[in-house]
Amino acid sequence: MVVFGSLTVETFRSEVGNMFWVDTVPKPVRIKLIRLKEGVPTLRDFRIPFSLIFASPRDTLLLEGTYDFKSESGREFRQVFMAPIQSSGPMQEYQVLHN
Repeated sequence: MVVFGSLTVETFRSEVGNMFWVDTVPKPVRIKLIRLKEGVPTLRDFRIPFSLIFASPRDTLLLEGTYDFKSESGREFRQVFMAPIQSSGPMQEYQVLHN
């Protein structure tokens, strides 16, 4: 189990393209990590800020909130704050920010 606040951009490089199961009720929701965006570190940053973009079919909508995830690689992530973002096409996108 990994708590999200302790992660770096390197943690997710190998996860891009992988499916994740989000712990929701009544059953887990499957989403895909489609993009990782690296930010630009400042002198005050002790790690590179990054954002993750996940996607699910448009008929599945997760609300803004904190979730526990499990990747198809077997890694578990706890307390991840995710929010839906405006997206076009057949997929609903979600953003996770890590500063």
